[in-house]
Amino acid sequence: MFSKSPGVVKALLAIRNGDIEQTTAAMQWLTAQPGLPALAMKSIGVTYRIKTPEDAIAALSSLINLTVFGGKQQRQLLFMIDEFQRIGELRPNIISQVNSSLHTVFNAHQTGLQILLTFSFGKKENVDYLLSGELKSRAEPQSIYLDVLSRQEAAEFLAELLDQFRINKEDQRPFFPFTKESVDTMLATIEKKQPLTPRRIMLYSNHIMSEYMINSEKASSEINGIEVFRLLNTDQLGEIDTDFEQSNSQ
Repeated sequence: MFSKSPGVVKALLAIRNGDIEQTTAAMQWLTAQPGLPALAMKSIGVTYRIKTPEDAIAALSSLINLTVFGGKQQRQLLFMIDEFQRIGELRPNIISQVNSSLHTVFNAHQTGLQILLTFSFGKKENVDYLLSGELKSRAEPQSIYLDVLSRQEAAEFLAELLDQFRINKEDQRPFFPFTKESVDTMLATIEKKQPLTPRRIMLYSNHIMSEYMINSEKASSEINGIEVFRLLNTDQLGEIDTDFEQSNSQ
């Protein structure tokens, strides 16, 4: 059961021993990163690289086996792949390999493994184009819809989000490091181009705070509306918001 990929056990042992170089090599090997030198592989006791779908299936199956059968009773493992719709950017033969591999892994662990695939789609029907018949026959599709927020709801959401990370709970500024004015500017700027969703608000506010902290000499001060407008009117929007990029390419 545990011998499908003996390299997995050796890689895990290398991580456990605490040696930085061996840990780095083991992580590179487990994630199939290219360019791992033969000397580094030898240091952790593996003799091959994870290259083919079969290699990946064997390695993943070994990790699953070690997880679900690691105690007196079998455990349940939830394996989640977020934003699965991105495989649509791959070549058709690669999409087929991904589907076939997931199907093989699931069939081998039907009692201890649950696979959760999430999609961000405007149309539920698009899922059918990305899943093979075998996967769809085993799926229990569930849809979660997040309504588009109004500006007031979006502002309340951002205030509650920022409050979760606030050290000084006595601070009476609900939007710090933003001001009410800069929040209104941010939401109005976003709403001109895209619907206000929780994910989008998190992406944009994080982008603004990161850029402001890096480039401003007054990083400890509040972010005003002028700064927000400047930081949101750049070509970087497509880099931080893939939905924005896709909608503008259609």
